[in-house]
Amino acid sequence: MSSAAPVASIPPPGTADAWTAASPVVETPEPAAAVTADGRVDGDRLRRLHLDRLARDESPVVVLQGGTPRELGARLCEQVVPRRPPDTPVLLKPNVCGFQALRKVRAPEDDDGLRGRITDPEFTRGVIDCLKARGHQRITVAEGCAVDHAMFEKVMARSGYAAMAAEAGVPLVGLDDDGVFDAVGERPGKPLRVSGMEQSHVPQLLLPKILVEHLDHGLFLSLPKIKAHRFSVVSLGIKGTQGVVMRSDEAPAHQQKWRMHAELHRYLSAAKSGHEDRAAYVASLELFSDRLLDVLEVAMPHAVLAEGAPAMGGDGFDLLVPLSPALAVGGSHVVRVDMVGSQLLGLWQHPTLKAELGGYHASPLIVMAARRWSVDLDATRLVGSGAPLVALPRPAHYRAMAPFAIAP
Repeated sequence: MSSAAPVASIPPPGTADAWTAASPVVETPEPAAAVTADGRVDGDRLRRLHLDRLARDESPVVVLQGGTPRELGARLCEQVVPRRPPDTPVLLKPNVCGFQALRKVRAPEDDDGLRGRITDPEFTRGVIDCLKARGHQRITVAEGCAVDHAMFEKVMARSGYAAMAAEAGVPLVGLDDDGVFDAVGERPGKPLRVSGMEQSHVPQLLLPKILVEHLDHGLFLSLPKIKAHRFSVVSLGIKGTQGVVMRSDEAPAHQQKWRMHAELHRYLSAAKSGHEDRAAYVASLELFSDRLLDVLEVAMPHAVLAEGAPAMGGDGFDLLVPLSPALAVGGSHVVRVDMVGSQLLGLWQHPTLKAELGGYHASPLIVMAARRWSVDLDATRLVGSGAPLVALPRPAHYRAMAPFAIAP
């Protein structure tokens, strides 16, 4: 892959969001994925559907700048979310679980441990506004946090998501088998076995019932925060897949997400003893990437709408470096969206990353995805008011779990 920036198609002056067909307009749902009578999910069929869609997707990535998070969410939704009949159910999965802690706040300027690390609830509200304007009424916001039900409710309340969802009149549910979401009502968190994963890196994969239903006959939209991440380099659409993972290794299944990067724990334990094994670090990151890509093949969002108001450099948890201007990036091709988000974070084709990560010039999640699915990232097209920013030098602020950092 070359270091050339994607081709940008700039809207005419005075029409900041002139592009109105960034994603193909689809009036009818895709062919239904097969779900067996006993609740098992046909992973082979899902994989074929998603990879065929990815291979045919030539739509551009939309980059918007300016406005409030709510305005950015609504504008981006209008441009990148495929059109479906109004009775189509829609599942929104923001990043609410990538927080540092629930800290006591004594003044408005205090760090609450969430702000800047999670998808702004007002951005998600903007997407809901857009969907409702299209006539959608069956809209659900969901996230999987690997915590118990009481903690989930606390996170949603402290993050502002509980209030936002109540005001918008949409359900807020956990992708969890926590004795509540998997046991009452329509059981949205019930774990379903995925067939066809035997030769993958995640043969133990389970998926939440509500996600499978939306992959089967609805729309699944990923709403990540655009931020650097201390392990995966960036946290965008591909990394957001971690939130839907459930595994059958032990119960409850939703608390087994850590097994996706179990090898990292061994590296960190050795590092605490003074043994820095960079090859082991990179190997654990590669295996984590392989596992997430295996999940993504069967749980691919129909569109990714990433919030960067502001985008965050740093490490995603302790070190937060807000970047300007306020941005939103989206499209129906998750790998291309993630590449553009990485460029805006200054973490694409970066020589320090290449030197420190065994030759990877960017997040292995993206590099390995492009390699696995033969995606020509240099052919990515850009549109929208923020498209010109991608070609400009962007400051990189990054701190890894391994002992290295990047600063402008």
